[in-house]
Amino acid sequence: MKLDYTITPEAMKEGASIAYKTRMLKKNLLIFGALCIFLNITIFEESSIFSATISLLLCAVLLFLQRFIYLTRTSKLAFKGKPLEIECSLEITEEGFSMKSPTTDSKVSWAHFVEATISPKGALIYSSKNIFNFIPATATITDGTWQEFTELLESKIEKKI
Repeated sequence: MKLDYTITPEAMKEGASIAYKTRMLKKNLLIFGALCIFLNITIFEESSIFSATISLLLCAVLLFLQRFIYLTRTSKLAFKGKPLEIECSLEITEEGFSMKSPTTDSKVSWAHFVEATISPKGALIYSSKNIFNFIPATATITDGTWQEFTELLESKIEKKI
């Protein structure tokens, strides 16, 4: 099976959006909840309700802007010093896959990956906790279908994190 696709900053933002929803949002909500509890405790201990309220509002604004910052930063870092369109090719084998792009030519075994996330917009293949490759669902597939590809990802990549 072979996949050919183009990654653009917009496509990378779609991938980052999937990653944000599946990984970052839960962590951020836990941190925000802990900050709310901490600030509520400090309100009762100190007489300065104003400073605690301002701190809580700043945390809320940061939580609200976090998604935008994460998506923009991920897209910019992925294309830093590279063209705004990257043509990629992915050839799937039983052992793993080989990825080719203008800047990369690598063969990777299935055991190297720690998780795969599938969504209607594409698939994220994680090589470590926060590093992923995004394959858009619009990829041109030779010798197979998108469903076969996603089933292969789910069967070959064992969740390790």
